[in-house]
Amino acid sequence: MLSMFKDSMKRYKISNLVGRRMKRVRKVKGLTQEEIADRLGIHWTTYGRIERGESNISLRGLYKIAKVLKVKLRDFL
Repeated sequence: MLSMFKDSMKRYKISNLVGRRMKRVRKVKGLTQEEIADRLGIHWTTYGRIERGESNISLRGLYKIAKVLKVKLRDFL
């Protein structure tokens, strides 16, 4: 049971870290969550959950966000 909790916490920390980096890049580029979400074809609340680390994102989804923000995928990792 404890290992499941630890695994869950690791995923949460990674999602949070990636989300904070996405937010930093977005703000540096002067874009809103709504603008990024529009370019991705998703609702802005969905993008907001990803940025806050509340929603897991696939590697493919992360790549799409990096492409929209015109950065390398590694900038989020």
